[in-house]
Parts: sequence; structure tokens; C-alpha cells
Amino acid sequence: MRILRRALFIVIALVAVVFAVSNRGTVTLNLWPLPFEAALPVYLVVLGAAGLGLILGVTVSWLAKERMWLRARSAERRADGLQREVTVRRPAAPPARAALSPAARAARLDDE
Repeated sequence: MRILRRALFIVIALVAVVFAVSNRGTVTLNLWPLPFEAALPVYLVVLGAAGLGLILGVTVSWLAKERMWLRARSAERRADGLQREVTVRRPAAPPARAALSPAARAARLDDE
């Protein structure tokens, strides 16, 4: 799995480098309600937007995973508590008798 992850990372990095080299032209970035304007390379705008989307996606995914983990932990605690309650309320089982072979049963009946 580690090799596959590294190979995928290398492929994505190479695609990003090829994209950056091919798109070095500048574009004016105007953030409309704000008075700011910046002349940036196209690759920086596109890769920056992709990176921001990646960060936001990972954050949302992490928050959802954290919520599920908390729910699972709560359910585990509840199950442990219920198991303890069942153990306390269950009467002690009588000692188990050893299974007797037919010959031993016959000998026992003869003794009585």
C-alpha cells in the first residue's frame, strides 16, 4: 500500500509540474467585493484553488470521521455498562457436572 501511495503521489506531482511549466502566462486575479487585484501565473491560481479544495475536503472528511468515532466510542461505553449490569444481575451458575460415560453411569446406578 505504501508503494502505491508513493507512486500515486509521484504521478500527481509530475502532472502538477508539467501543468505549471505549460501555463506560465499571467492572469489578473480580481477579488470582486474587495479592492485587491493581483497578477499571478495561471498555474499558481489553478493549483492554489485545487490545494484549497483539497484542504477543505480533508477537513470536512476529518470532522465527519471524528463525529462517527465519538458515536462509536459512546456506543462502546454503553455496551460495556450493559454487559457489567448483566453480569451483576445474572445468578451464579451451579458447578458443572462432568459428563459421565455410559459405563460410569451404570456403575453409579449400581452403587445406589
